Amino acid sequence: VIHQFMFNWKPLTEEQSEDYRHATHSWTTAHKNWTYVLWNETAVRDLIEGYYPWFLSTFDGYSHIQRVDAGRYFVLYHHGGLYVDLDIGCRRRFNQLRQYPVVLAKTNPAGVSNDLMMATKHHPFFLQLIHELQRFDRWFLVPYLTVLLSTGPLFLSTQYCLYPHSKQIAIIGDGIYSLGTRNTTWIRHYSGSSWHSWDVGLLNSIVHFWLYFLAGLFAGFYLHRLIKGSLVVVIVLIAVPFVVWVFTNQDEAIYVHVGAVVGVVAMEFI
Repeated sequence: VIHQFMFNWKPLTEEQSEDYRHATHSWTTAHKNWTYVLWNETAVRDLIEGYYPWFLSTFDGYSHIQRVDAGRYFVLYHHGGLYVDLDIGCRRRFNQLRQYPVVLAKTNPAGVSNDLMMATKHHPFFLQLIHELQRFDRWFLVPYLTVLLSTGPLFLSTQYCLYPHSKQIAIIGDGIYSLGTRNTTWIRHYSGSSWHSWDVGLLNSIVHFWLYFLAGLFAGFYLHRLIKGSLVVVIVLIAVPFVVWVFTNQDEAIYVHVGAVVGVVAMEFI
């Protein structure tokens, strides 16, 4: 069984609609003998209300994307099969993966993703997932982190680490699953992640800044040790940002520049 979710809380762009049609068609074409089910929010809620009423109040209190995340765990536990996001296309049949009771996809830099999962019906790992959801139903400072940690990939990765029989779970890597568009993998990722909110940009900007800042910081440390004196300051203030600007852009040069200056100044007081 192939399960996909379409929770219409946000209008799709024309490009997204076309990509999703191509992606869905690729799965049904490659797996003609498999049953295909497209779930909406009402159907998922009815499943929970009918068979798992103890979770209904938590489900109703979730944001839309949390319902999508939690719903896929319940559907796979209840029915078994393959869950795959609408923005993932298929290049190769998944029949040979059916030998494993649970299949998860490795993601970078660490952990597993919940956008593609396979499981047999009523598997203990997914029983653990659905029962742990309530314990992780917390507010984690910003919406994006809350989704990731309470129902999303970080929640799934945590549960994988906590599962006592994790070695029995098959993890597929770059040869099958990859976030890129290489045609050597079994799948293809289309444009997605439409649920991301304002805090994603903030977090990405912070990470982006710190990567270049730290690069400049260590460059400052190294230059201070390599050449002592005012010449170091000249190199940091002029040469380093110029070289970075040539290969990247002005913002990144400034980040490296600031990091290098801080590095030099810090070394003066160490």
